[in-house]
Amino acid sequence: MKIYRYRDWSIRTKIMAIPLISLILIIAGTEFIVVPKISEWFLEQEMQKVRNVVEVAFQQFEEAESAVSRGDLSTIEAQKHVQSAIKQMRYNETEYLWINDLGKPFPKMIMHPTVSELNGVILDDPKFNKATSMRYGLNGQFHKLDNKNLFIAANEVAEHAGQGYVIYEWPK
Repeated sequence: MKIYRYRDWSIRTKIMAIPLISLILIIAGTEFIVVPKISEWFLEQEMQKVRNVVEVAFQQFEEAESAVSRGDLSTIEAQKHVQSAIKQMRYNETEYLWINDLGKPFPKMIMHPTVSELNGVILDDPKFNKATSMRYGLNGQFHKLDNKNLFIAANEVAEHAGQGYVIYEWPK
């Protein structure tokens, strides 16, 4: 097969090459520049939604703590009140929050709003090995995880930075 130089191409080939090369550049630019930026933007939007919901839930804890310190509620009553409030919280219609402790080596579920059988259970089952990445704090890079226990990953983020994100895959 003989390779021709551009100046040896026929006019027809040159004319046909211009839109073909342009199309290839547009597709490559879209695939490698535009799509990743859009995906990153959607992820940031979703993380902001989650953060807003978590901040509202955190206010429940702060209000309960204030009520206990004023003597308006006992610790047990305050815990039940917070659990009840968080159990009712939803975002994106079906997404929810749960409460687990910081136990090691595996945390224990305190309150799960949709699977009450998990309440009080040590979260060491391999089916919870769904975490794919995590980020310490609100900014920075995500660290890849190899299907780590999502509850352990969440606790590590909380202990290391006080806040952050864990991305995990779940059947729903």
